[in-house]
Parts: sequence; structure tokens; C-alpha cells
Amino acid sequence: MTQLTPNTAYEIQILAFNQAEQITDSNILYVATSTALMGDIDGDGTLASNDVRQAQSSIVDPRNAALSNLVADLNYDGVIDVFDLALLKRAAQEQMYAGWTEWSLDAPPENAENVETMTEYRYAEKTYQESSEQLGEPWILSDTKNTMSDFGAWSDWQEGEVTASDNREVETMTDTRSEITGYHMYFYCTRRDSTEFIRCYRNFSINGDFGTFGALQKYGEHVNGFDLVVSVDELSNTPVVAPGEWHSGSQCGYNEGNVNGYALTGDDHLWYQGDPVTSSYDVTLYRYRDRTEAISYVYYSVGEFSDWSTAPVEESDTIAVETRTLYRYKG
Repeated sequence: MTQLTPNTAYEIQILAFNQAEQITDSNILYVATSTALMGDIDGDGTLASNDVRQAQSSIVDPRNAALSNLVADLNYDGVIDVFDLALLKRAAQEQMYAGWTEWSLDAPPENAENVETMTEYRYAEKTYQESSEQLGEPWILSDTKNTMSDFGAWSDWQEGEVTASDNREVETMTDTRSEITGYHMYFYCTRRDSTEFIRCYRNFSINGDFGTFGALQKYGEHVNGFDLVVSVDELSNTPVVAPGEWHSGSQCGYNEGNVNGYALTGDDHLWYQGDPVTSSYDVTLYRYRDRTEAISYVYYSVGEFSDWSTAPVEESDTIAVETRTLYRYKG
């Protein structure tokens, strides 16, 4: 007898027949079936994944005889179908995890056994904004952009050194210049009397004419036989004798000319400034042009988060994701 219902009382009597004629019968036996675990299809006394697989296989393929036992009829409607399968899955889960703690964010104790973890996800949309100023909460800095302007106009050329940088472009050029380093010097006298004339011109003559006002002693023709050049610095420190004045330190120190004379050290004549002496030199000139750097900040804010779920969600430019870990263990 394979169609008995668990936990049910039955009256059982055995009858014997010889063809159509009853030969004998037994006394009525009163029996009750044992209490079976509903859903325990394989009869091992527990509800587990094997019972679920057998039930699912029998529903998909009715030729499978695994459901001949009514222990799979968990809703007691006399039919074994997907509704019983759903109830069986739930019952198997409850039995398999009997004695387990609820899922919790708290980490289990060190001596806990059979610890299981579960990751949950929640997400929210990101909203972006770009600003030239730094923003506070609820905005979160995502990126910084540096934007360079075009270079401006060139500056004037200048002598001071200018250093190039990322925001400054520099050009140079060489300028050749000249400067006065000194002066050729000359002197002249008028003949006032023969005695003074002898003192002034005793060692040379000027074309045989000693009395003409303004007669020049040319460069290279004066008494020392070579051109007299005095530096700018030396000339600036030489006593100056204005026109019509006398320099007491020189025998011919009276200035009858119309320009300043100079009483050079160790000479009895007044000397006058002639053509300049120049020298050339190179100067490095600089010019530059600048550009400006603009910094902008890219921020995002996070909207309202969804409920926690075990369905995985990936972080992206438009989606913010948070995760948390839950624990359970057998107590």
C-alpha cells in the first residue's frame, strides 16, 4: 500500500478468494500511519535541496514517480504542482538554516561557526556642475580643469633678464652699443708777452705762429709726441677752469678761451676737451608675452539612495554605489 496518508487511522481486513468464491477473511485490524515529515520526498527525515530537486523533476516530467507519495502535497489540495514546490523550497530553507542568526551588520564573534556573508548594494544618481570657485557640501569634487588663454602682446625690449615659464614666453636679441670712454685733449694759448710765450711753448711751435688766439696743438703734435687721451673718470676728477679764470697751479693756467679748461695733474697747460673716444659692446635685450591660466572645478552631488538589495550595481560616471556586508552564523 503506497497511497496511505501520513498520520491517518485505517481499518485493514484481509480477504482470501478462490476465483470468485471467498474462502476466508481476517479480523479487522485497526492501524494508523506514522507521522511523516511533509515534503520529505526521499524519506531521510529532513527537508533539503535533494527533496526540492526531486519535486521539481517530477513536476517537469510527470513520468517520474517521485511524487507518488502525498508528502509532497504541502497545501493539501490533492495535487502536486508548482505551489507545493514553492512551499517546499521555503520549508527546506527554514529547516536547513534552523538555529542560524538573522542577517546583521555586526561581525560575528571569533568562535562562531558556519559564518556566512552577504553583500548588499544601493545606488543613487549623480548630478554634475562646473564652477570657477570651490564649492562645499553637498558637492563632491570630481575633476579639476586647467584652461590656458592665448598669449598676449609682446612687451617692449628691456635689458633686465626675464625668465621663461609655462605662462610666459621670452625672446632675446643682441643690441650692439657704443659708450664714451674718454676724450682726446688739446690746448691753445695767446701770446701775452715773450716771457709767458717761452714758458708755454718753449719746446715746440705751431706753424711758426705763436700769437694767434685759438691756435690748436693738434693730437699727436704736442710736446710729448703722441695723442693725449683722458678717461671720463679722470676728467671728472680734474680741476675745471672756466673761461676768463686762472688756475694757480699751472704756469699757463689762465683760460682765455670760451669753453672750460682742465688743469691736468703734472702739466703746466690748460687742456680742453676734444673728440670723444668710444668703444662698442653687446647688450642682451629681452621681451616677453604672458598668458593666463583659468582653473575650473567639476563637482557632483548624490541624489537619494535606493533601498538595499543583493542585486549587484556597478559604479559609473552617473551612478554612485554604496555597499555593505551582512553576517549570519549558527548560534
